[in-house]
Amino acid sequence: MPGAFPSDTLDLLSRTLEITLRAGEHRAVIWIVVADGAAYIRSYRGAKGRWFAATLADGRASIEIAGQTIAVRAVPVSDAATQAAISAAYSAKYATSPYLAAMLGPQALETTLRIVGET
Repeated sequence: MPGAFPSDTLDLLSRTLEITLRAGEHRAVIWIVVADGAAYIRSYRGAKGRWFAATLADGRASIEIAGQTIAVRAVPVSDAATQAAISAAYSAKYATSPYLAAMLGPQALETTLRIVGET
C-alpha cells in the first residue's frame, strides 16, 4: 500500500494512547488505532472538530509521536467492514475510557480517516 507505515511505526502507534496531530494552524491531542495493518483516527466531536476539518481540507497533516514528527496524508474511510475493524480496535485499546462511546457513535464514524506517510 503506498505510504504505508513501516511495521515498527505501526507497532509504536498501536501502543501509544495519544498522539499530537497538527493540521494547518490547529493542534490536537487525539487517539489513534491500528487495524488490519493501517493507522486510523477519528474525531469524537464529529465533523465539528477543528483538526478534522483542517485535515480534510487538503488531506495533509503531521503527527507527533515519541519525539518525532511524521508528515501524513489522510484518506476518508466509509467501508462498513473496515469501520467495524476500526471500532473493534478502539474498543480494545480504550476499553476503560469514559470517552469510548463517543468514538464509536455515528458522528465519529463519519470522520474516520486512514493516515499514511506522506510520499
